[in-house]
Amino acid sequence: MSHSSSKMRQPNVTLRHMRVFLEIVGQRSLRRAAVSLHITESAVSKSLKELEDELNATLLLRDRRGIALTSAGEDFHTHAAQCMADFARAVGVAQGRSPRQACLRIGALPTAAASVVPQAVHHMLQRHPEVTIDVTSGSFDYLVGKLRLGELDLIVGRMISRDTVGLVFERLYEEDVLAVVHAAHPLARAEVVNVASLAGSPVIAPPAGTQVRSMVDDFLFASQQRPVLTFIESQSETFSRAFACSHDAAWFVPAGIVAVDLRLGTLRAPIGVTTLLHTPLPQAGEAFLQLLRKLGRSI
Repeated sequence: MSHSSSKMRQPNVTLRHMRVFLEIVGQRSLRRAAVSLHITESAVSKSLKELEDELNATLLLRDRRGIALTSAGEDFHTHAAQCMADFARAVGVAQGRSPRQACLRIGALPTAAASVVPQAVHHMLQRHPEVTIDVTSGSFDYLVGKLRLGELDLIVGRMISRDTVGLVFERLYEEDVLAVVHAAHPLARAEVVNVASLAGSPVIAPPAGTQVRSMVDDFLFASQQRPVLTFIESQSETFSRAFACSHDAAWFVPAGIVAVDLRLGTLRAPIGVTTLLHTPLPQAGEAFLQLLRKLGRSI
């Protein structure tokens, strides 16, 4: 009997298969994964089928609502994410990055990028000047995709209420969500401001389904006064700031994004750090996390 014929064939799983799989899980959609990877949806579907055929296992279930990981998919995802993170570190070593040239790769959601991250980076550079720091800002979906591929060490910002398979969130502190107006707005001169006061002008808020919008809706619903408000839905910080500054509109926004004193409510959004489950942070990442924890206790 041939020795080769008695051995089980090893699955031919490539880095491309794992990248596509991790992107599908991160985006929760084959279509969005295709856009993110700059390939066609059929190429994404083909890669997933090849991977499942090689593993002889169903990793994802698909329906009209999106995708869901099977038990085998969850197990494979955990180890694939770790594998991609190790691969990214191996590439760094091959490119000559020694421990003295350690690189800390931080993903920062907009509110954190304007508040706690600059402070933490400042302290990090003072204590660990040998570390090169790379800060990337963007949406949660964009940043978590890079985290899953090992291109980021951690993400700092609000907890996102969605399926976060393979991720872990550590809460650092809570941040106010404010309703802000420009200095000449009639509400800026009012002695008493309540929810009914907002009925006279448009309200700018993130789209329905986002965490901040859900908190705003819950706050308005719980009020004894429930006026019909005219919403302008926007996730663009630039547009929202420009519109609120130029027109009589109230803008519901996390405190970290705006530097204002006026606070009309007591809504609070948790700010924390998102990392990969079962994936240890590099030494520089652990040091940065300790700084974030210390800053969080002082806020």
